[in-house]
Amino acid sequence: MGPPQPDAQSLALTVRALLLQAGGDVPYETLNVALGLSFMTSVRDPQRCLACWMTEGRDAFLAATAPRFGLRLRGLHPPQAAVGLSTAPGFDQHFQASYRPLILRALENDQPVIVHGVWTGDRTPSWGLLTAEADGGVGLLGMTPALAGSPLALSVPPVQAYIVEDVRPQLPSDREVLHLALRHARAVLGNQLDDQGNLTTGPDVYTAWSERLRDAQVCAACGSTGARCHSQAARTVSAARESGVNFLLAERGGMSETAAAVAERIIAECREVCATLSRSGDHNAVEGLLETDVGCAELRHDLDTVREHEIRIGLRVAELCTELAL
Repeated sequence: MGPPQPDAQSLALTVRALLLQAGGDVPYETLNVALGLSFMTSVRDPQRCLACWMTEGRDAFLAATAPRFGLRLRGLHPPQAAVGLSTAPGFDQHFQASYRPLILRALENDQPVIVHGVWTGDRTPSWGLLTAEADGGVGLLGMTPALAGSPLALSVPPVQAYIVEDVRPQLPSDREVLHLALRHARAVLGNQLDDQGNLTTGPDVYTAWSERLRDAQVCAACGSTGARCHSQAARTVSAARESGVNFLLAERGGMSETAAAVAERIIAECREVCATLSRSGDHNAVEGLLETDVGCAELRHDLDTVREHEIRIGLRVAELCTELAL
């Protein structure tokens, strides 16, 4: 899959790797915005590791968007059916008896499988590609952009999987990608993913995030310091907004003067988000700040500020959708 790109969205990188293998070179920013990832922030279970929040619900638009790029996918179950499976009693046995045989049959037919799971060598789940059977983990081997290099075994059964039935790369028109990007951005910023099972997206995520900073410094979910989780989450959000900025910078030239002005305001707000989160993205700085009540309050203030910027991004995205009659 090539060298990992720090803090990039692993789902977009996984889809891009599939297309590259089939001879199609689609820019990362194009896939990221089309999949709704450039403007997504999410939480399903506030008690989970903060870094995990930023990998959940990323497949909200995968099934509908993949065909636009020449991918035919078959999900093993709807996204909402995956909610709570990782901690459900007996899921390991159910996976081995039901899902694993389906995945192995797909691999025997040279059909890779996109999955969201925890891979050997990491504690934070990421999206990747299953390619073979294995002896370790849950008996499945694959690659993930987050840990590029040698093939890795899945450590625990994945709760979301998509069999790649066919890959015939194609690139939608710029207009189609722009419309996908804006419709999906409007949905995630407006917390409108009703079919994703208890997933919250948009500005309210920062309220939950701020509350998590009241917790102890060690993350009970992944065993790492709270500083690590907070910093990783902040860098993930910043990288996502930067990809959105890059996309809009490339697209604004083809817009009307009024639409381009709205796009400029979105770009400006995204840059403010990145600037405000820059301190949170510094692990060492966060570690020191979390040791004092004053420092923790400063980080929470940053998150409140980001929430206000994200509210304005949502309003401007809705305005741009109206301007373009979406």
